[in-house]
Amino acid sequence: MLETFGTRQVVRKGKRILGIYLDENRLDYVHAVKHLGQVRLEPLQDGIPAHRTHLSGGTKGLEAFLRDLSPRADRRMAIGLPRSLFFVREIHVPPVPMEDALDVVRNALSIHVHLPIEDIYWTVDLVRCPDKTISATLVYVEKKSIDPVLAVLTDTGHREQLKGLFPISFGLAAWLRAQSSVPMGLVRREDGLQEVLVVNASGVVCSRLVNPSEGMWNREQIRAWCLAQGGVVAEKVHDWTESVAPDAGVPRASFSHWPHPSANLATAAAVALLDRRAALCLDGRAPGIPGMHPAKMVLPFLVFLALTAWGLGVHVDRRTAALERSAARLAEQTRKLEAELKPLEKNAQEIEQLKKLVKEADAYLKARPRFYALLNDIAQRVPQGTWISQFNYSAGKITASFQSPDSLKTIESLRELPLLQDVKLQGSVNRGRDGKETFTLVLEFK
Repeated sequence: MLETFGTRQVVRKGKRILGIYLDENRLDYVHAVKHLGQVRLEPLQDGIPAHRTHLSGGTKGLEAFLRDLSPRADRRMAIGLPRSLFFVREIHVPPVPMEDALDVVRNALSIHVHLPIEDIYWTVDLVRCPDKTISATLVYVEKKSIDPVLAVLTDTGHREQLKGLFPISFGLAAWLRAQSSVPMGLVRREDGLQEVLVVNASGVVCSRLVNPSEGMWNREQIRAWCLAQGGVVAEKVHDWTESVAPDAGVPRASFSHWPHPSANLATAAAVALLDRRAALCLDGRAPGIPGMHPAKMVLPFLVFLALTAWGLGVHVDRRTAALERSAARLAEQTRKLEAELKPLEKNAQEIEQLKKLVKEADAYLKARPRFYALLNDIAQRVPQGTWISQFNYSAGKITASFQSPDSLKTIESLRELPLLQDVKLQGSVNRGRDGKETFTLVLEFK
């Protein structure tokens, strides 16, 4: 549905997409509108074109850009940042449900992350492999690298529109999947390093930064690595570090009217919001599980429910009126019965409480003499030098803390006592510097 403002039409809620790429020296952006399944570039605002490149970078450049931009509730924003800011770990997970795979990664954070957990933002991209195993790409970044960007979004009123904050590689992965058949690989230069990116139909298989000066990452070895990681043949490995053409060797089946990511990386950031997979957002929010959008799963069921409810509406209304009348009568009768039963309930509660007290007193009086016989038997049977440091009785059981030169012999001796039904070790046995062992036993009377 469209609203009209002057001579321009704008699309309501969630239809505007703003992709931004930001580094210290550069800011690119691309703005598009999605309507009736079609995505088209559109001016960002009056006097501001749909896309531009190489504006002033850093947080100051981002703030200057957003200060001139009016916040809108119908705009979704994605920000891609340099891959070099992030740390990426590939984790192989056995064939389990996605929910369990997320738990596996969460529980192993301290193993795979080299920074204190409280100092990072993290998320994970889960990709189901052909053999049903899961490739879990763990992505994390220091908070001090991201917090300045989040502060600018908050100060300029755009924080609520942020739906993606990720290494630009994950935007490039979404763009690659839209262009050609996958799997495929991409080699690109960033901050003097080369990133090798492998993508399949489900998402990012692996992303690695390498130093070309190391020598071991020449063209043939990169192709071999892409083949081993994701089954990418040499013809599907595109090298942007050698290309000077604007299209950089990747045929464009989709978004052909958009600026190419090799010239405007904001295209990759914006396409990530159009991808069927949810965009990563490393801003402290909980990582999600990839899957079908809930609306696509629930909408047919909701239509069925709506038709069923419409067909049964008249019948339900009639039955509801009859039930309301019956409920009113029952409520009145219930109030009368409650008033009559209240004194009886109080008497019953007092009787039950008295019975409980008598029963507890009787049990205590019956068990008390047995304590003396039990303690005498314990003193005679346990090894010399055994002490009881703490003694507690409850519900036919004694919990006692022992100190003995031989815990095993003590336990075996106590299990021979005729008054005891069972002897259980509670917790562990600790040996002190004096050679004595400290332990706790639960002694259960017959």
